[in-house]
Amino acid sequence: MVTVAPTSDVPVRITAINFNASSIGQSYNRLAIIAVFGPEGGTSGLTKIRIDNCSFTGGEDAVEFNDFAYGVVDTSTFIDCSYGVVTYGERRL
Repeated sequence: MVTVAPTSDVPVRITAINFNASSIGQSYNRLAIIAVFGPEGGTSGLTKIRIDNCSFTGGEDAVEFNDFAYGVVDTSTFIDCSYGVVTYGERRL
């Protein structure tokens, strides 16, 4: 539903949104409701991501951090999500 992939380490905040993956039939292939992608390789990543006061219903991964991306997910509600918050380290080719 939402992809966050800034090219530099800028503050990003997603707040007070109700996401309902069940209403669009998104419940397969581990598609994230919010996917955060940091840069691959290098020495720095995204460190200023905040997701708060949101509601997530249905789907597989509600919030997914990929590669060099770090942040905070707080004061949110997860209903019938297989995974609330997941992280995947850097992919090396």
